[in-house]
Amino acid sequence: MDICKIAIEKENKMEHFYNQLYKESTHFGLKNIFFMMSNEEKKHANKFKQIIEDKNISKKISVLDSDITPLDMPKIKNILNEIKKIHDIQYISKTEQEIYLNICNLEKESEKFYLDMVSITDENKLKQLLRAFALEERNHYFLMCDIYEMVRAPTIWVENAEFNHMKEY
Repeated sequence: MDICKIAIEKENKMEHFYNQLYKESTHFGLKNIFFMMSNEEKKHANKFKQIIEDKNISKKISVLDSDITPLDMPKIKNILNEIKKIHDIQYISKTEQEIYLNICNLEKESEKFYLDMVSITDENKLKQLLRAFALEERNHYFLMCDIYEMVRAPTIWVENAEFNHMKEY
């Protein structure tokens, strides 16, 4: 289960990044989003840990697959819409903006990792789970790209914020 061990490392790394953003952000709305993202990454890592611990992989993956819950996108959209409505985005340093962009890229790499792993595993249930996680990482990527665009150019973003990457759930 090397795939699972690598996935745990990736998810723990992302949890750490989001946790740091949560601690360091001075913007209440963004803090909430980063807190939610940190928790999501932690849940992902825990699911892979459960797979490693269980001998009956196929049975365990079936249970875990039904347990994958996507980010609460309506809640996130409400937070971002509130920021838009009250024009509540403060100056975000170039360094912090670069961190957001770096996280976008890391989320994209995670999506690619999960899709690549689908092609090298023979276990059909694991393939399904990896595809589900790839989709989750894609959603994280789009969310962080939207946040990056918002903080990079808040006046333009406020006028044009339609969150065109975010799906309704």
